[in-house]
Amino acid sequence: MEYMDNNFTQHTAKERYFKLQENREHFLDRAEECAEITIPSLIQPDGFTTSSDLYTPFQSVGARGVNNLASKLLLLLLPPNSPFFRLSIAGKAKEDLSERVELKTEVEKSLATIEREVTNKIEQLALRVSVFEALKHLIVSGNVLTYLPKKEAWECFHYHNT
Repeated sequence: MEYMDNNFTQHTAKERYFKLQENREHFLDRAEECAEITIPSLIQPDGFTTSSDLYTPFQSVGARGVNNLASKLLLLLLPPNSPFFRLSIAGKAKEDLSERVELKTEVEKSLATIEREVTNKIEQLALRVSVFEALKHLIVSGNVLTYLPKKEAWECFHYHNT
């Protein structure tokens, strides 16, 4: 992927990413500081490896607060065993169907079936885990990118996904 800057010279996306790294550094530093006092494993510092030690906060109030808030938001966004939306007939179609009771009942049954199918698809894709991770990143760092490809699982990209 290429783009043009103000001088009309072409650059690749990778070149642009590294060119703008200085602009992102402030936000990344703030996110690392917030993660350090809440859940340090969410946003690891630069140079972190699997053998590195993370900072251990001497209290768990931050982590409990993040997990509690993310859990409540997850229950609001994706309530278990019930759809998070309702399909209904509105406008002119509702007026037209008010006279035809049998057809209206059939349309409402079809809409309820669609609601259940969407809810089942959400459960099949196991979106709750990824959404929960994304919500924790939003609470701690204020930034996350989610991507749902057509045939794969939902992906969550945060500051250190480069």
